[in-house]
Amino acid sequence: MPLPGLVGDLVRLKVDLIVAPTSIYTGAAKRVTSTIPVVFASHADPVNSGHVVSLARPGGNARGLTIIMSETMAKSLELLKEALPGLSRVAVIWDPGTPSHAPALKAVETMGGAKQLAELGLARKLPTMFGPREHVEAGGLMSCSPDRADLLRRAAGYVDKILKGANPAELPVQQATKFELVVNLKTAKALGLTNVASRPYWRQGLRSSATETGRTLSSMYVMRAGASRRPEEHQMNRRDFVLALVACGAAPPAVQAQPVFRIGVLIHGTERTYGTRVEALRTGLRDLGYVEGRNLKLSVRWNEGSAERLPDLAADLLREKPDVLVAAPVFSAAAAHKHTRTVPIVIASGSGAVQIGIAQSLARPGGNVTGVSHQGEDLTQKQVELLKMIAPDISSVGFLTTGQSFIYEEQRRHVMRAAEVLQLRFIEVRISTAADLGRLASMCGKGGCEGLLAATDPTLTNLRVQIYDWATRLRLPVIYPVPEYAKEGGLIGYGANGEELFRRAATYVDKILKGAKPGDLPIEQPTKFDLVVNLKAAKAIGLTIPQAVLLRADAVIH
Repeated sequence: MPLPGLVGDLVRLKVDLIVAPTSIYTGAAKRVTSTIPVVFASHADPVNSGHVVSLARPGGNARGLTIIMSETMAKSLELLKEALPGLSRVAVIWDPGTPSHAPALKAVETMGGAKQLAELGLARKLPTMFGPREHVEAGGLMSCSPDRADLLRRAAGYVDKILKGANPAELPVQQATKFELVVNLKTAKALGLTNVASRPYWRQGLRSSATETGRTLSSMYVMRAGASRRPEEHQMNRRDFVLALVACGAAPPAVQAQPVFRIGVLIHGTERTYGTRVEALRTGLRDLGYVEGRNLKLSVRWNEGSAERLPDLAADLLREKPDVLVAAPVFSAAAAHKHTRTVPIVIASGSGAVQIGIAQSLARPGGNVTGVSHQGEDLTQKQVELLKMIAPDISSVGFLTTGQSFIYEEQRRHVMRAAEVLQLRFIEVRISTAADLGRLASMCGKGGCEGLLAATDPTLTNLRVQIYDWATRLRLPVIYPVPEYAKEGGLIGYGANGEELFRRAATYVDKILKGAKPGDLPIEQPTKFDLVVNLKAAKAIGLTIPQAVLLRADAVIH
């Protein structure tokens, strides 16, 4: 069935989103639907093909990853010339019907200086540089292309954001940052090219990748060959096939030998609760040129919500001698700070660094701690006002807290002041564990708190799913301090975007690795807060959200 027909089948199934592996599939999807979001995992030229308006703000219903085909082809030609110094003529096989091939061909003309290029078939004895690595696995000589597994993982990030309410038109197109150089030494030998893997820095890259990507290598020895080959030829050994995860830019030895930076990540929470934020940190680092497996080693420790484990986990990370340690929330940064005054610590989210003494001030923290805060000065007041807007008949507000947060006193004071201004009775609901959530039944409802404000508190972060359930059971409106919580099942989340904070933390890591002193970098406070409303949660408690609130919302979950 033609591609448009296949897309039509998906549209009839009322899918929430379409993932297109390449530009051809993206074009087919765009021709059939202009409303269903389309995420392309690999696109050579999304702007000139008309699939997006621009990389920064794509508009329409398509966005995803681009590989910038013209740049990749130019770099591939450089590598081919490096492997074959005597190369003087180049032939390019291309398809005039594929939009991305024309700029790629132009790049080869520019780089190679060829006057006439013909469409040639591959000859068995012709040294060839391919795009996809599959050609090399099947017997080709070399390939240089983006890591397709990495592109698909990053495409999954787009899917996650869109399904959680992000506006597809506002998600920028990202560029590939991780490339693979794949060399088939068995083919090189058959072609008499004994020097392909003998270039000095190639050897260095090949050796290092054999050590660092042993798991990948061991899974790549089996070559899925054509039926004409004998069964015994299907098996390739380490000498026949070498996978080098190096930059395909054919950079000089000094660049190829760039250092590997070690970044430790210490999280008070579980992978389930903070996993997307750590991925946002990875994305932020990748966008700044730090790629795992090439020049970055990221070590993550989760304390699974147990504060007692933080000191040991911090010490464990520090034994790995990280260049920078990223911690969230401030609770984790404080645990690491007790062990070191020299290793830079970047707070990825949280508040209270000044209050507990690990920073002298937000403007000039001094020492070895800096980062981003998620608590703006007037955030709490606005959260209470929002609660009153969605439930105008309430006469009391409950403050859900453990009393253990570093900013507990400050936040409690702000809630009390906001309640007084709105003439609401203030009730503190203090819990420590999931078992304590039963207190909500006795303290809220008739005669108790009629609406609830959840404190900024790492323990409550780990209990949030149970809080959603209790709030629904008691038909209790709750405002949460993190926008993502409303995407998971909470009623309303209003605060700084957690994933964006972790991406911002990556910029601090970058500055420190480039020589900045953490004590000279101001702790950044959020200037934009996201409002996310979950209408399904509102319906479950019999609450109608005012139109004025919906119009203000950055995302509405239906």
